Amino acid sequence: MAKVFTPSRFKLDRTQKKVIAYIVAITLPLFLFSLYFIQDTAGRELTKFSQQKASQIETRITLETERYLNSASSFTKEASYMLKLHPTDYTAVLPFLKKHLYSNPNIYGSALAIEPSSFLHTTYCKYFYKHNHTIKEKWLMPPKYDYVHRSWYSKVKEDPQKGIWSKPYFDKGGGEVFMSTFSYPVLDMNGDFLGVVTADVKIDVLSQKIQKITFSKEGFVLLLDKSGLLLSYPDQNNTLKQNSAFAYAKNIHSPTLLEALRQMLATNRGTYSVTIGSEAYTLYSSTLSDSGLKIAIFLKNTLLYKPLHTLKQKLSLLALAGVVLILLMIIVILREFKEDIVKKTKLKNELELAKKIQMSFLPKAKDLVTKRYEIHAYLKAAKEVGGDLYGYKEMEECIVFYVGDVSGKGIPAALFMMATQIILENAIDAENSPAEIITLTNTKLLEISKSSMFVTLLVIRYDFKTQTLTLCNAGHPGPIIQTDRLFSPLCPVHPPVNTFGGIVYKETILEMKSTFGLICFSDGITEAENRKKALFGIENLTQSLSEKFTLEHLLYKITYFVHKNPQNDDMTILVFKTKHIISNSQEQKE
Repeated sequence: MAKVFTPSRFKLDRTQKKVIAYIVAITLPLFLFSLYFIQDTAGRELTKFSQQKASQIETRITLETERYLNSASSFTKEASYMLKLHPTDYTAVLPFLKKHLYSNPNIYGSALAIEPSSFLHTTYCKYFYKHNHTIKEKWLMPPKYDYVHRSWYSKVKEDPQKGIWSKPYFDKGGGEVFMSTFSYPVLDMNGDFLGVVTADVKIDVLSQKIQKITFSKEGFVLLLDKSGLLLSYPDQNNTLKQNSAFAYAKNIHSPTLLEALRQMLATNRGTYSVTIGSEAYTLYSSTLSDSGLKIAIFLKNTLLYKPLHTLKQKLSLLALAGVVLILLMIIVILREFKEDIVKKTKLKNELELAKKIQMSFLPKAKDLVTKRYEIHAYLKAAKEVGGDLYGYKEMEECIVFYVGDVSGKGIPAALFMMATQIILENAIDAENSPAEIITLTNTKLLEISKSSMFVTLLVIRYDFKTQTLTLCNAGHPGPIIQTDRLFSPLCPVHPPVNTFGGIVYKETILEMKSTFGLICFSDGITEAENRKKALFGIENLTQSLSEKFTLEHLLYKITYFVHKNPQNDDMTILVFKTKHIISNSQEQKE
């Protein structure tokens, strides 16, 4: 039958209301801060993304510009080297210049200019340029064209160690185009200046290449020289050639761009916010190292930060929904938590009771001292209840004691341990020797148990009159005996109890001529782990007992070794020590 909703099912008591108030007071600010942090992080990531996008565009423009300029200037170095080898035959280099001018689409023109004051003693400047798919030539000679005092020539003469790119200019009287010239010095074998070899590139070709690799939907790119001359812009039909970037900014009515241009021309790199019309842009500027040209990359904020605005709206709705969900979850969790506490409290009480019942099956006295012997025992379960067991029973002429370890841990092992201990105690009353005790225990357990659990057993009988020690081992760690030395007696190790039927258990008899000590233990002792996953082991066990054959000393050594590492198995120790031998006459007198 379906449950019917009633308001009383969600009725909260005073304590639950307080818990809700405390949790909301703590979680709500944290939740809101988390939303703010997510938004802030997203904003920074989008800013970082825009910087990366600008850097990618800058890299592509830089590579394209350098590729364009280098392809146009590289042949001038070869021509300079040819003239260095044969300076008097300078006209022989002219076919080489024409060949490269014809084959290289990036070159508009090339000139060979000779220094009049050199040892060649000649005024010579011949210029080749492209016109209607043909190569034409002209003389650039004084007085009409004073090449010696042109910047493309004079600056190289001042520093004839490397080539330079000229400031973009309109070449009147030369190529009659808007261009930039790469000038490379010609030196003789002694390093004296002989002249200049040039390569001219058309700026509008470079501009077209740059605009092809930009993204019109996301922004646009400007290319400027050091003085602010506009070399490349998105729509060249709306701007006059040889116009400055400042005139371009005035033409599109952007005061913020004017201010940004002033700052970017004074620095090598920067980021600026500009507004063009109704559109906001982020401007990233950089400088080309070789030519000094300025790259201005404009990215639209509406496209860059649109994901952030969308995220803000979604986060606001998420915050509202989150607060409601938190309150509902708290209410449900509190009710479940209350029921869970009741269940856990009940389970804890039941485990405590089970532990008391289990402990009641063990001997009441862990430490027993008589005139003839003393026994000290220790048992600590890995969980609330465990599967280890021990016990002892004194008779008129002997004492029988034992240690066992049930496979597994927890409640199943504890139940099997109690059943084993009952059967074992009854077997001790019925049989005399350890082998017969284990045989009877094995038989009874196989009759009543249908589980796959088993138990290892070590049963020992000491006869006070004959001073003999009889041992029978069913899969358990062997005991360690102390006389004048420590040793572990050799005796057959049989399969654990409740594994096979029809097993013939055999026992070992030792004659003890003097007092001795004996210790039995479960494998939880030798397999005790420290934080390095190292085991205590039999070597540490024997070393500890050789130092001092007492339970207290052994427990101290184990505790020191594991160093607060959690216990992973039940641990049991039983120590048996004989005292001086007392004759029958002495016993009667006493």
